Amino acid sequence: MTNLSEGIEGVQVVIDDVLIYGSTEAEHDARVKRVLEILKEQKVKLNKKCKFKPSELTYLGPILSGDGLKCDPQNVKY
Repeated sequence: MTNLSEGIEGVQVVIDDVLIYGSTEAEHDARVKRVLEILKEQKVKLNKKCKFKPSELTYLGPILSGDGLKCDPQNVKY
């Protein structure tokens, strides 16, 4: 996945997780389209876990949202 997305700005790959971001919705959508085109060309299939434009998501520990980062309560031990 890292090799397939190499050179595409706004794409973060960690093992088999791909995070695509942009500073505007149009920029984000263009990057998603490019990644999907590459995956199709390479005959890579996506699984059911794919989420498109969630308001927030847990990625490598913290929760990411339009408001920034916050701790995932499930990962906080008191």
